[in-house]
Amino acid sequence: MSDVEPGSDFRPPSAPGPRQPRVSPTLSALIAGLIAAGLSGAAGESFVGLFAPAERAGAEADPSLDPDDGEQRSPEQLRGLVLDATVTFAAQGGLLGLMLGLAGGVSGRSLPMAGLGAGIGVMAGAVVCGLGAFGLFTLYLNHVDPIAPELLAPLSTRSILWGVMGGVGGMAFGIGLGDENGIGQAILGGAVGGLLATLVYELGGLVLFPDARPTIPVAGGQSARLVAHGVTGVLVALGAARALNAE
Repeated sequence: MSDVEPGSDFRPPSAPGPRQPRVSPTLSALIAGLIAAGLSGAAGESFVGLFAPAERAGAEADPSLDPDDGEQRSPEQLRGLVLDATVTFAAQGGLLGLMLGLAGGVSGRSLPMAGLGAGIGVMAGAVVCGLGAFGLFTLYLNHVDPIAPELLAPLSTRSILWGVMGGVGGMAFGIGLGDENGIGQAILGGAVGGLLATLVYELGGLVLFPDARPTIPVAGGQSARLVAHGVTGVLVALGAARALNAE
């Protein structure tokens, strides 16, 4: 027999609903993307000329040419450029995965998931992007004239790298957020963000930084290099968050 008196304003306790994010995922992802861009941009600048020392003295020159005599670089010099690009893209992918994993955890209010997303993001981003950059830019510099007025090869090469980087970043964000059903969407959104970043950087860079040759693996101008990190971090982050409709 019920103990509730007739006419009383009794309501049975409702089942707990899904945990609502404390911070807007789009906002946290955007902040994470900007931080990752700043960190990877600073790291990338320290890597310029790390394996191709001539680049440090002529960083604003065309890295596909010898800054002393303008002749085509030797295989050893091109190998140095590939290694410079490898560590640069590894750092960019790792830091973006790290920050987006943390951002997902912040939005999902889960410290363990933040650690898991960040850990997977930094490892997968660094390894996948580093190996991808080494393989793709080795093929690119060995088979394509980097100073030729040709856009398709650099556009396709960078779109693969940044698309994969965006997918890894989206995966880290989805893991951190704790949304098992949305990880695939976050991967797709991050990859689309990476592809858009490629178009913005390659096409916009030709207009804004024509002398920096943004079509080569690591651009010859500092401004172009920093823009590369900025557009990738922002568009990948927004793509991953918006793909989840996470507001």
